[in-house]
Amino acid sequence: MSGYYSPSITESDVGRVGGALHQSGITAYNTRLFAQFKPKHSDNTTSASQNKPALKRQLVLSIFAALPRVGPLLPLPRPAPPLFGAPPRRAPPRAQLRLVYEDPAPGALARAALCLAAAERWAPAPAQRAFVAALQRHLLVGDGAEHVKAQQLWVSRPPQDGVDCNLGFMESYRYAKTCTLIP
Repeated sequence: MSGYYSPSITESDVGRVGGALHQSGITAYNTRLFAQFKPKHSDNTTSASQNKPALKRQLVLSIFAALPRVGPLLPLPRPAPPLFGAPPRRAPPRAQLRLVYEDPAPGALARAALCLAAAERWAPAPAQRAFVAALQRHLLVGDGAEHVKAQQLWVSRPPQDGVDCNLGFMESYRYAKTCTLIP
């Protein structure tokens, strides 16, 4: 799923979030998964055992995008019942995943998208221009489908288009005739 999880994320969280994203048609490219804790009640009800405010755990998926916005709440599937022992007497409340589109380094994705817009006119082939445009849309709005489209265009281009890069990673493996591999 995501490449980064905050320390409070469990394996169960990852599976449930992955299922919710799959059902919603959202890819997890360039995302980070966090758990936020907020008071359950506005009257600061405390937990009797610890004399601390009762906290509600909210899962938040940060999707990288130059244009910040808060997305919809996605319902998460309920956790699987325990393999051993008695199941809970009542089902836990249905959790939701909050989607937040944001730039992890404010301004960086917008600058990258502007650079891609400037570079698009120098792309000689229509497929190259389509790749640059799809990647630019992905960086601006955080649409994972645009990222997939860009990668498909990048991989399917003809080799005679020359050496290129994909977000900074040189593609030398495709030009084995001109590269020397060092064991």
